[in-house]
This record gives sequence, C-alpha cells and structure tokens, in this order.
Amino acid sequence: MRTIIESFAAQAAQPDLFATWQEELNLRRRLREADQWQQVSIGTRAEYDFLHRALFYGKQRDIFFAIIYGNRSDQNVLTLLRESPPEVVTGFLEYVTALLSEQHPPGASLVFLVHIFQDDYRPQYARLIEALGAEQCAHLLARTGNRNLRRMLKEHLERIKHDESEGTAGRPGIERISHPWATFHGDKIELLAAAAAVLKTNRPLGRLQDSNDYCLDNLLEGAELLFRAGLLADCIGLLSRVILDADLEKNQGHLAGDHPLHRQVFRLLDRVVPLYGLLLDPLHPHGWVLDNYRRLAPGFSPEPGSLLYLDLYAIVLAALQGRSQYAKYEIIQKSAQLQVLRDDDLLAAALVEWGKTGLFENTPTVIEALNAKMRLKPHEAFTGLELLRYLHREGGLVLGRPDVTSMLDMYLRFFYWLPAAVFLNEKLVAQMGP
Repeated sequence: MRTIIESFAAQAAQPDLFATWQEELNLRRRLREADQWQQVSIGTRAEYDFLHRALFYGKQRDIFFAIIYGNRSDQNVLTLLRESPPEVVTGFLEYVTALLSEQHPPGASLVFLVHIFQDDYRPQYARLIEALGAEQCAHLLARTGNRNLRRMLKEHLERIKHDESEGTAGRPGIERISHPWATFHGDKIELLAAAAAVLKTNRPLGRLQDSNDYCLDNLLEGAELLFRAGLLADCIGLLSRVILDADLEKNQGHLAGDHPLHRQVFRLLDRVVPLYGLLLDPLHPHGWVLDNYRRLAPGFSPEPGSLLYLDLYAIVLAALQGRSQYAKYEIIQKSAQLQVLRDDDLLAAALVEWGKTGLFENTPTVIEALNAKMRLKPHEAFTGLELLRYLHREGGLVLGRPDVTSMLDMYLRFFYWLPAAVFLNEKLVAQMGP
C-alpha cells in the first residue's frame, strides 16, 4: 500500500490534468484491493486526501480509520482529522469506540483523543468515554484543560470508583464475558438479526429472473453478516449459491473481472474459506481450500499469500504435536516465499531474519500486526499466533508478560467468536498461562 501512495505522489506532479485524474482512479482501485495496510504512514495532506477519497466512501472505511489510528501519534495527521468533514470525525470516533471494546490500550496511547476533541462531537465522546477504564480515563483527565471533556472524564471516573466500591467493576472485560454473544465482530444475535433482515428483503434465489447489482449486493451483505456472526458454513453456502445459481448464469458479468461485486466476493471468500479449511482439515488445509474453491466457487482462486499461510499452519501444527523435526527449515522456506509476495509482511520478514540470525525481533510490533489482521485475515492472524507460540516453546523467542497477555487475549477473542478447541485448549493454556 505504501508503494501505491508513493505512486500517487509521483503522478500528482504531472502537468496533464486529465492523465493525472485517470491515473488516480487506477491508483484508487489498486489501493482498495491492497491487503497490507498496517504500518502505513501519512506524510502529507495530499496523501491523507487521497486515502480519504479512495477508502472512506466504500466498504474499506474501517481500513481508512485504522490507518489514521496507526498514525495517532502524528500531530499533522491529527490536525488533518480535526479539519475533516463531520462524517469523517464521527466515523473515526465510532471506530475507536468499537476498538476499545475489544482492546485495552494504555492511556498514554489514547492522548490523541485530547488533541482532536471538539465540542461538536460531545455525543460521540460520551459513548467513547463509557468504554474507557480507570487508568485510561485518569491519564486523559490529567492531560486536558477543556472544561467539557474534563467534566465527562471526571464523571466517568467517579462512576468507575463507585462501581469498584460496590464490587462490580475493576475487572476488564466483565461486561463482554457476562454476555456470551459479544465478539470482536459485534453481538452475534444482532448480526444474525441483521442478516435475516437483509436476506428477507431479497427475492428468493430460485426465482431470480432479472438479477441486478442491488440484489447481489444484498446477498453479499447477508453473507458478510453470517461470517461475522461465526456461521462460516452458511456464509460459504450462500456465496456458492450466488456464484452457481442457474438463474444468475446469464448475469455472471456482475461477478466477473474488475466489477466491485467480484472484488467483494473475492475478499469474502479469502476471509472465510481458508479459516474454514484450517478448522476442518488442519493437517492439509491448502488442498482442502483449493478443492472447495473449484467445487463451490468456480472462476475464483485463493490469494497465493493466503495459501502460504495455510502451509505455515500445517507445518507449525505438526511441530507443536511433535511430528516434524524439520519444522524450522520449512517455516523459513515458506516465509521467504511469502516475503516475495508481500514485502511488507512483518511476520514473514521477522521469520526470515530469525532463520539467518537465530533472533526473532520486533515481537510487540508483529503481535500488533497480527491483532490488526483478526477481522480481515483471521486464518493468518491465528497462524501467526501459533508460530510465535512454537518459537517460544523451542527457545527461539522469549515472550515477555505483556506479549503473552496480548496473545492470550487474541486466543480468547477467537474462542468467543468461534468456540473451537483449536483456539483454546489445555496445552495452550499450560504453555501460555501464568
């Protein structure tokens, strides 16, 4: 993604306005299709505006917000955010609120909230502050002089202290744990209700006569909601029905080539099928995924990097079970292949370097990158966790307590979403637990 942004900066200097406009449209398309958006830095207003135009007005809005969040320590980016239209600021604040319900970053990493506060966004801040813990709240309170923000933070901190005295607070995540349907994708019941509502408004697939983008978009939105609710098989079944349905055969142009719906199907298949293959055939997920793409989604192919991650998972699973004496060399080989495909993959780079020097470096950064992948590339995030666990067991990596805590939190969030033993089991807890 960084390469695309640099290409935008280069073409912006062209004197031909029409050629510049055409090239930007092409770069926007490439940007929407790019996967590696972690660690992307925003250098100028022009780059910020380009990312805004390319990502904000489509289904990649959360990626736009994630990039801003990753640049939250850059004062120039915060200034650009403050000057953005209200819908951008409110959307970003809602994104951060959802993030805080899944993660518990220290207060020091949330100081940007003080810098971008404006009275116009008090309703959004009120909801966001409700997601803060005592340490986060106290840290921000000590760093703002704004009367309204101080009042909201102080009131929330007082409520936390009162609840602690009553014995109902002070335990991070208690609300999420007491409500078993909440996951990092949202509330399962709400997601299923939304999926039912979306699919109910659509005509039955068997009676489709004149398919159109609206109809297909509804079906794909329903499939996305089923995936987020953890119903992987149902999601795949609906996607396959859309692709294979005889009544849609004459309209397959809607799902071909460069059409946005084609890209949407490709992305969703790449999120759900590899993960399902990892769960159903953990020793041979690569072959399972290829077979089911051919059978259920003809015309689509899995992304090569996704397949390499499945190879890595099969290798590390065998190693963790004590069935592979050459695991290290196989991991390094696959990581080198992955690095060729994705030169900005932090885990692959760290594993290749580990193969050369015996040292695995930048562990916190790698864990943060894996955490960012949980929504969009869940099988890659989980494979990364298992690789780190294997290296830790073999002595190739020393995990500090903060690293272990972050990894256990990710395992737990996977388990809340899909309660499978692979995500939480006795051996894992024995190795990673206190």
